[in-house]
Amino acid sequence: MMGQVFSYNASKASLIIDDDLSPAAFAVGAFSTCWLVYLVSLPVFARVAKKGASAAQAAVAIVGLCHAVQAVARSGYVLLSPEADALRDDMYAKSTMVAHTFAISLGFFTWEICMELFVLPTVTSSCTDVPQVAHGVACAICYLLGLWPAPFLAWMGSVMLLNEASTVPLTVRRVMLECGWSKGALYDAVQLAFAGLFLGVRIGVALPVSVWWWPQMLHLLRSGEVHSYGVGVYFLVANLLLTGLNIFWAFLIVKKMAKALKKKD
Repeated sequence: MMGQVFSYNASKASLIIDDDLSPAAFAVGAFSTCWLVYLVSLPVFARVAKKGASAAQAAVAIVGLCHAVQAVARSGYVLLSPEADALRDDMYAKSTMVAHTFAISLGFFTWEICMELFVLPTVTSSCTDVPQVAHGVACAICYLLGLWPAPFLAWMGSVMLLNEASTVPLTVRRVMLECGWSKGALYDAVQLAFAGLFLGVRIGVALPVSVWWWPQMLHLLRSGEVHSYGVGVYFLVANLLLTGLNIFWAFLIVKKMAKALKKKD
């Protein structure tokens, strides 16, 4: 049984990308760029944030914002491109754009894990955010397994990256909170944008796509053609947990919105 779980089909295990730069270069580049953006942002927010810890949190949010914007732009481009149908119909279809996008996200989430484990606890004098670390590890593994040992789930991974659309206003909100700009019409608009994008993308798009994808994935596992049974099961479990969290958070968002409307009336 263990041999089945951890074995993979060598015929699927290739990563031939017709490009001068490999996904590994993009991952390392993204990791390094995250540090650069953080270090450049830190002194800027040190001037406007409420305290040193807030400056660090705001700088982290800016890095998250940069990742979210490029992830949505690149994945959206793929999903609207002529190759989208081929990527959807073949879980092993190769795409240079997707490989590089996955690599950038791998670099970002690896950086985020390092920040949560080694930097933020020291700067903020607080305990490690275990749920955030767990989320970062799970996402990093997803994008690593989308690249190695075989290109895998290019279309589904691109759809999941669209979830980062709600991260854009979320990170902007975090910056505003850390800088003390948590009142006024702009802050309210950012909160509304977050709620709308979260419900629209994570529930309106990712949820039905996940429901469609599960039978396809189960069929691949039963067929014996999957390159790694363990990898397939991991993606199923990860999708189930993420979808469950999205539904739970959506419930909290709707509940908070209803409470705010009731209070306003």
